[in-house]
Amino acid sequence: QAEALHELIMAPSRAVAQASLAQLEGSLSRQVNFIEEQLVKLAVLAEASFEFSESESLDVNFNGVVRESIAQTLDFIDRILAGQSIIQQLREGVKIALVGTVNAGKSTLLNALIGRNRAIVSSTPGTTRDSIEAGVSEGGYSWTYIDTAGLRVTEDVIEQEGIERSYDAAHGADIILLVADGSIKPAPEALASYQGVIARHPDKIMLVFTKADQGAVSNWLAPFSKDDYRVISVHQNSGLVELKAEIFRWVKSLYESVDAPFILSQRQIALVADIRSRLVAIQDACNKAAPAYELI
Repeated sequence: QAEALHELIMAPSRAVAQASLAQLEGSLSRQVNFIEEQLVKLAVLAEASFEFSESESLDVNFNGVVRESIAQTLDFIDRILAGQSIIQQLREGVKIALVGTVNAGKSTLLNALIGRNRAIVSSTPGTTRDSIEAGVSEGGYSWTYIDTAGLRVTEDVIEQEGIERSYDAAHGADIILLVADGSIKPAPEALASYQGVIARHPDKIMLVFTKADQGAVSNWLAPFSKDDYRVISVHQNSGLVELKAEIFRWVKSLYESVDAPFILSQRQIALVADIRSRLVAIQDACNKAAPAYELI
């Protein structure tokens, strides 16, 4: 209850707060009690096996009952752990990575999205060499923008490390704003980089063409479908309102996709995972031709 109250106080969104409130009212306790009941039943079955001869056990399909009960309990535990993966991310807020080639306008876009100059903006390629983060909270939801180093081939060791971190940020993000300079024709290697990111993360890409005031985005459109992109101009304040609205809708949908009746702390996750590993060992022992229930 104390941990649930802490989660409720620290909740970054309504969805997390609702799960914390449900946990405060006993949703997690009910799940844990069910697991305990199943384990007690298994212990009872193991102890009861001492009273049966081998032939009698076979008559009542004793081994089958035990194995089925273990499998059902493991499945229940797996569902609990699986439901926690996304909510563990959302309790820290949605992560949105700005990824793209050098001078694509990522830092300018970041500053425009958060309404302040958080990132250094320069025409010199490779200005951003490490990830820059900025948090936003709106409408009961929170998310973090991560400005990353520009993608390109470089001999600079420090910049190479920054580019590697860009790919890591893309992998760990919930949403990727794939930012491209729409005013220029893309070089083949740049186009290959963008297509590579899209291929690796097709379900979380929002393609954004910047600098719409300086040229036509038609230079880029051949490899992409009509619905794949947004066009903006920070200097003319064009398309930003629509982009922000789209980002908010996406963030909201991520939070609302959470259907977990409780939030496990890291301590609780470790305990449930420990129960699972012990139960797997018991399952392995029970799957032998002649299970030694005295030892189990």
